[in-house]
Amino acid sequence: MKAFLFSLLGVVIFESILRPFFSVAGAGPDLGLIFTAYFALSRGAVEGLFFGFTSGLLVDVLHPSLLGWGMLLRLSLGFWMGGFKDNLFLESFYSRGIVAGLSVLVYELGYHLADTGFSVSGTLYLLGRYSLLAALYSMLLAFLLFYFSGKRKPKQPEFTL
Repeated sequence: MKAFLFSLLGVVIFESILRPFFSVAGAGPDLGLIFTAYFALSRGAVEGLFFGFTSGLLVDVLHPSLLGWGMLLRLSLGFWMGGFKDNLFLESFYSRGIVAGLSVLVYELGYHLADTGFSVSGTLYLLGRYSLLAALYSMLLAFLLFYFSGKRKPKQPEFTL
């Protein structure tokens, strides 16, 4: 529970204050979806759904142009990625990072479709201009997150006499 709340607080602080400082050519990483992928792929579909819901709701409140749409997309992707946990071989950090990057691309596609009024040409322009770079950036950060989260040393049992 502490990791969940700490990650949620980090997402809110990043999205509200730090995101412009980490942007490259106008595209920044989607930390909310990276952590949604982390919770979904490591703890299951329900935790991915719950983190996607709460992070999507908080990000939508910060940027209310399409209030609720980002939340719906994030909770759907959290549940969808959690289904991959048992159905696909996602043991390496590479495969988990690729799933996180693809989820950012799917999220951006759905968000841009709604934002442009379902205009295909506008959506394709925004996908090419911002979303591909954001998905690659997010995938690299997801690689790092999954790599370092898998490198924790197991606790040694304590023997008491």
